[in-house]
Amino acid sequence: SFWTTADGANSATERLRISSNGDLLYSQSAYNYACWYKSPTNSSSNAATTSAGFLTYGTALIANSNVYNTSNGRYTAPVDGLYHIRANGLVDNNAAAGGKYIQLYKNGSTYGSQIAYNTRLSEDSTNRYQLLSGTGIMFMSAGDYAQVYASDGMHVSNETNLIVYLIRATI
Repeated sequence: SFWTTADGANSATERLRISSNGDLLYSQSAYNYACWYKSPTNSSSNAATTSAGFLTYGTALIANSNVYNTSNGRYTAPVDGLYHIRANGLVDNNAAAGGKYIQLYKNGSTYGSQIAYNTRLSEDSTNRYQLLSGTGIMFMSAGDYAQVYASDGMHVSNETNLIVYLIRATI
């Protein structure tokens, strides 16, 4: 067990435990810095994005420690570490033909290459949704932020979501 004493406190509080089989157990779930959001709020009247841009997810499924901002679509790293980022979505059935993609940004700049790409053919454009899903791993210092950038034509419903969690923190 690992115990700490807050400044000015008289007694220690257990913060972390390693079980007999090697599992790490934390005293509070808020410190996992995970989030899972769905349903982007930037859409047009046909429930799809009309231009390329950062997705801003509006509905929280898991929202520990206020690390995701629903106004600007930023996940802000609370601690230095390696983060897993996954974006799932659908290319809307009303989307125009052409290349559709999802890309990660770090602190407002492109991070790596596209994490998902799909070419939408003109014959696919009626009553047919297409899956667009990708995963990335990003090292972030505390205060850095990540965003999901997507092409136009992303369907903005429950199927379009973002999952971020801390893989490993660094000192």
